[in-house]
Amino acid sequence: MKNTHYFTLQFHGFTAGNNPKSSYLRLITPQHTFYTDKSFFDENVNFDLLKPGSQIFMGTHRLNDGSYWIDWITDGTVTLNTAGARPALPLPLIRLLTSVTVFFVSASMMFTSGYLMMLLFFVVTMMLLTYGLEDLHAVCLRTSPRVRELLKRLEQAKRGDTAFCKDIGCSLLTLPFPDAMPKGFSDFGPQLSEIKHQVTAVRGGEWTSYISDNSGIALVYVCQGRPLSLNWRMGDPTWRSQMNKILPFFYKVHAPFIGVGDHLLTIFNHHSNQAVGIYNYTDGSCYITNGNWYRSDQSVAAFYHSVLFIFAPCMLVIALLFGAGFALSAGEFHWNWHVIGRAIETLISVIFMCCGALLGASDLAIQLTRLCSKRVSYWLRLRKQLEKLRKERQRSGYVQEIW
Repeated sequence: MKNTHYFTLQFHGFTAGNNPKSSYLRLITPQHTFYTDKSFFDENVNFDLLKPGSQIFMGTHRLNDGSYWIDWITDGTVTLNTAGARPALPLPLIRLLTSVTVFFVSASMMFTSGYLMMLLFFVVTMMLLTYGLEDLHAVCLRTSPRVRELLKRLEQAKRGDTAFCKDIGCSLLTLPFPDAMPKGFSDFGPQLSEIKHQVTAVRGGEWTSYISDNSGIALVYVCQGRPLSLNWRMGDPTWRSQMNKILPFFYKVHAPFIGVGDHLLTIFNHHSNQAVGIYNYTDGSCYITNGNWYRSDQSVAAFYHSVLFIFAPCMLVIALLFGAGFALSAGEFHWNWHVIGRAIETLISVIFMCCGALLGASDLAIQLTRLCSKRVSYWLRLRKQLEKLRKERQRSGYVQEIW
């Protein structure tokens, strides 16, 4: 698999991120950065058995910013692998197929078949909300080529065959960084300042905003005696608890990582001390916080793909299923393929017209804010400078956007 990568290196220890007792770990080499979270692993206390100076072998997959997520580690004696990678399939698959089928049948018939179908609809809806994401995740794990490849290579490494692992030297605890402030990181606006210094303390914690039912995560770190904060939204706590069950085999980005001793360039609001953009010289990671109207070409492209290739097809399938269900429940369904074809054609036209209007209005609003808002223009300028800095450090121009 092109997105799975296997490495061997001389191990000199992990760095804990986001607070000194965190299970979120980082390992760096001169050319590569690796992240993992030992809370996902079977018998994670065995991380302490990995001895500095030993040779370790790792199965990883590549993230969007060019770093890697560690899915398993072995040194020939100690083996650490992600727990729950091969869940039992029959129950989740049966429960998922049954729930989805009953959901559409009951939804299409509940207005013509009385209270029994309405009750069944609400019961099945609650079941989908409770188990749906977990069951879908189990099916994805059992059918994912990436997971199969990683587990196959792990079994190979357990047998002592590690020829497939690329030797990348030794891990480091810190990397050199330039003394001078990079050019172009000044005069972004009257409220923004920049600071480049070593992190002397870091603390992670949860916060609850003043908006009802909205919660998130905050990182507070100290540079040059100034406490700075990086905040990002994680949605409703119930939804977040479900998302935390998703194993990292499918991660494309990693959560922000800041460790004590990291050298950071931070652009922050000097009134609130909230970070707007961060470049971490130690591991090469780069973060920028988004506002409601701060949209890069990268996030706009992701929005277009989501609407056209996920939202529109799903709406079409749902409309067809509900239409067929209502027709069946009313006893008016006939296999007239000409009529069915015209109905599908009409549905496709209506759905894609609505999607086009949505995308057009969103794009117009984004372009107007880019032209009229000084705050958005500062943000776009900052993003370009962060991209340039990453490229100067021989990395891709990918900047991780924080919401």
